[in-house]
Amino acid sequence: MDRKAAQERVDRIAAFRAELSALEAAGAIELPDEQRESLRNYHDSLMAGFQRDFDVDTTAGAEKLSLAMRIASALGGLAFCLALDLFVEQFWGRLPLAAQIVLLVAAPLAGIALAEFASRRERTLYFTSLLCLIALAAFMVDLTKLAELLALRPTPGAIFAWAAMALLFAYHYRLRLQLLIGLVLAATFVPLCILYVAGFRWESAFVRPELLLIPGAAMAWLTTRQAADFAPVWRAVATAAVLGSLISLAVWGYGTLLPIGKASAEGIYTLLSFASCGGAIAAAIRFHWTETTILGSVFFVIFLLSKTYQWLWDVVPAYFFFTIIGLISLGLIAAFRRLREANRVRPA
Repeated sequence: MDRKAAQERVDRIAAFRAELSALEAAGAIELPDEQRESLRNYHDSLMAGFQRDFDVDTTAGAEKLSLAMRIASALGGLAFCLALDLFVEQFWGRLPLAAQIVLLVAAPLAGIALAEFASRRERTLYFTSLLCLIALAAFMVDLTKLAELLALRPTPGAIFAWAAMALLFAYHYRLRLQLLIGLVLAATFVPLCILYVAGFRWESAFVRPELLLIPGAAMAWLTTRQAADFAPVWRAVATAAVLGSLISLAVWGYGTLLPIGKASAEGIYTLLSFASCGGAIAAAIRFHWTETTILGSVFFVIFLLSKTYQWLWDVVPAYFFFTIIGLISLGLIAAFRRLREANRVRPA
């Protein structure tokens, strides 16, 4: 059992206790005092063990505080990363070459050592996550400054190294924020690398959104091989890559790699975007993928609004255009409401 499974068990115990109390208050059930006490002691023993072994949240207040700590850890890591970058920008040119080399080598190693030290002394890994972000930021600065010192031509290889380091942190310490960063960097690296190898300007990879379909499809396939705590992150990045690519081409057909005209590309990708958004939402509802439901719905709304603007903004008066947007919003509310009704658990 991991921390996620332990937390889910604790949440089920809390829900069971609340429902049992409501049933007893309504007179629908009445447990003997001895049985009620035995059940409570069993649950208390379970939760104490889970709290000792996995540091789970056993109350609603503790759960909210854990969320606040995760947010604080992410914000703290971001703040330290910005501070590091600004420090380097301000003082780097004043340092002698030897000091620059020492800092380049020592900064990420110090971050890694501190992260390892913290991971062995805390179970929640909030400080570990923060230190991993600092180490990753130091590594990013290192590669950038090293390329400047050696007058090297920029290549996508640095992004690959950053992605690899973030993923190593994620899988070594089971950190989902670092996993998200690593997957986004990896998804970015693939189109950049393809254009670089083909001899094109790799910096302009995102004018060719079709290339994002490759890492998106690969991540969707690899999602089935991930643990329960990491699978939602893989699905989220895969969904964003695939739907973002398709919708970009549906709106901006010039970016296609297919040997067809702009209008044909936009028509093809409009159909694919509509089908993909609908398919993502349907699959997410069926398999209870919360993150995919949210992303699929958001991208579907973006797609509808973008195409509506593209088709109608120059054709109809502004007031009529926004009236249509309002009607589309009402239609979406009605559609999502029907989906919710269809997926409610109905009494037998």
